[in-house]
Amino acid sequence: MLPRTTSARGLMPQVGPAPRLFFSPAEVPRIRAGATSAILSPVVEGWAGEGVTTTREALARAEQTGILYTDFRAALKELRQQGIVQIVCPDPSREAMLLEGLDQILAMPKWDYMLDGDTTIGLLVASVTIDTVVFLREVLGDALGADREAQLMAAIAAKGCAPCSRILDGMVDPSTVTGWRMDERHSRLFDIDFTNWPVILATTNLRAVPAASLGIGALAIRGHDDRADGWLDQAIYNTRAILDLFNPDGSYHEGFGYATGTLLHIFGFLEAHQRADGSIRWADEIDLEGMVKYYLSMQAGRKPDGTPDIVNFSDAWNSGSYCVPAWLAPANWRELPPGRWRSLPSSRRPTPGPIWMCCGDFDRAVSPPASYLNVHWTATGSFAAPGWAAPLMLCAGVSQRRTG
Repeated sequence: MLPRTTSARGLMPQVGPAPRLFFSPAEVPRIRAGATSAILSPVVEGWAGEGVTTTREALARAEQTGILYTDFRAALKELRQQGIVQIVCPDPSREAMLLEGLDQILAMPKWDYMLDGDTTIGLLVASVTIDTVVFLREVLGDALGADREAQLMAAIAAKGCAPCSRILDGMVDPSTVTGWRMDERHSRLFDIDFTNWPVILATTNLRAVPAASLGIGALAIRGHDDRADGWLDQAIYNTRAILDLFNPDGSYHEGFGYATGTLLHIFGFLEAHQRADGSIRWADEIDLEGMVKYYLSMQAGRKPDGTPDIVNFSDAWNSGSYCVPAWLAPANWRELPPGRWRSLPSSRRPTPGPIWMCCGDFDRAVSPPASYLNVHWTATGSFAAPGWAAPLMLCAGVSQRRTG
């Protein structure tokens, strides 16, 4: 495990403009071609059909209510969707709306509702805000302007990275925590005892969210803030701790649904890190083939309506995202069997954000190999299915085993 104080990078911090973390102008033709695929075109067309009005309405509601947990997160999602549409189909009115949204975010006094004592810490909202503004920065390019760019770099550090760093400190060493709580507006919505949260969250997907976003933010502000290197080391340390939660066979103790959320965030950081730094070969630290097999076999059945028949437990009920297996394409890491990553029996839409841009070419889905139909997983038990076609069912014998 990498100590926070130990540098894991072989490259010097970048001075001057922040590096591009998710896509370069040269990749735009590939992105646009992917958006016309059978899998993605209905999604992109749907987002485009919503237009700028829906996003402006979401931003207005977030500003009116001040509820970060729901309304502001909804506005961030709309901004990411429209950011993708802007890459595929540039439009001056959409660009103006994205700039307005970014200005609204920059004007906010804080990006999260969580506090440690009276100090803001970053759990869900500050993390997703980092991801969103860094992504929009790349979408908007020169339209951002020098003044807004400077404000953005400062805000990422103060309102994003610093709060995420504080909450990760609490997970690593709960004795440093004064007392986690929600701010006054959000505490009216939830009645939660946070006493044990620093310990509990340390081994869940909720550690992945601030860890990944801290890394993305730190990479974005290198050369602009002296704390960036330390924050990047902290993100790397926590990312490795999260990857250690996956079993050697690729399974995950929180179940398939939370494996999806964990990997979507972590892969966003790994993509950014290999683009802007490249000093760590992350493929050597995780069992990519095992993750692919786990991800696909857990969706091995079909319900009568054709959607995946997911076996899960607790509230981890949802199916996966196309983006997880697609990001594991050979272009990103190593040669996987042809078509393996395109085995996408997933009903959930592609994630509207940075990781969507990094995925390989989306093509028609193909069936995974027969060896994925009868498997046993360390974390969640044995699964067997006759195939992937509807209305076949997935049978399971689930065993809750403590891992790690």
